[in-house]
Amino acid sequence: MENFAKYLETGQRADIKSQGGSGLAEFVAQHKNNEIGWDIVPYIQQVSGLPVFAKGVMCKEDARLAMEAGINGIYVSNHGAR
Repeated sequence: MENFAKYLETGQRADIKSQGGSGLAEFVAQHKNNEIGWDIVPYIQQVSGLPVFAKGVMCKEDARLAMEAGINGIYVSNHGAR
């Protein structure tokens, strides 16, 4: 994890050990805000200049929120992660 030290803010540690899982996953969980909402869609569209699609939408309420946020499309799959 030392190769991520340059991304740390003052006082944050890079010598993180996982409790049986991925050290990288543990690092990201502790150091990054992984909570994003649909309000980020217009920003991504503006910065990238590309259409933005959602994948993994699990219910009609989330599909509605995605469309209201301006998402360009939703990928639908029935494989159930198999």
